[in-house]
Amino acid sequence: MFTTVIIGIGVGLAAQLLTAGEGLGGIFAGMFLGTGGSIIAGFVGRYVGWHPHGTSAGYISSATGALVMLVVYRFVV
Repeated sequence: MFTTVIIGIGVGLAAQLLTAGEGLGGIFAGMFLGTGGSIIAGFVGRYVGWHPHGTSAGYISSATGALVMLVVYRFVV
């Protein structure tokens, strides 16, 4: 879970830097959205069977979930 949160924060910060002109509502909003997407991807991955229970989601699925959450946020806002 710790790895998932760290990856989410990193992806949120990277997205904030890449969209510096438009922004995601501040640096903390980007970090929270990235972390939320990363955690959701971990739960979905364990539910579907991609990751065994009790393990972290992994770098690729955490980053993918965080990016999906950030893209959805951009479309909604």
